[in-house]
Amino acid sequence: MSEPTGDQARCWAMMEEIGTCLLVTVTARGTHARPMNAILRPAESAIWFLTDAASHKTGELETAPDVCLIFTDGSSRHLVVRGHATLVNDRDAVRSVWTPEAKAFWPNGPDDASVNAIHVEPVEAEVWEGDNIAVAAFKAVFAAVRGVRAE
Repeated sequence: MSEPTGDQARCWAMMEEIGTCLLVTVTARGTHARPMNAILRPAESAIWFLTDAASHKTGELETAPDVCLIFTDGSSRHLVVRGHATLVNDRDAVRSVWTPEAKAFWPNGPDDASVNAIHVEPVEAEVWEGDNIAVAAFKAVFAAVRGVRAE
């Protein structure tokens, strides 16, 4: 395993700085997004999450394992990662990605059978960086009024 370089390293650094993302799954009725704390393993090219075995997302991932992860600082930096998710119920794997914050959800710790892990293998990523959303919206409206293309 090796550490990512170049654009990959930039994406991993951005994920690390932002931390929380929206995990988007596909359901029978469309898509479902929820905030999740990403556990990053760049050397393994893996993004992990802890989840409850009885959550809706476990069934969604069994049916449709392709996911979208949206990391944003809410202002000027946005990263969208598409990947393939696998549910993992192996206690060693759960222990390896366990975080102190997880105890708030599973007080019995990583050996609690209701704790599963989600392993996401990133396939591709897109980065948007620039003006904050308010400034970008203003520029878009201003360009529309002037009849020119927004930058």
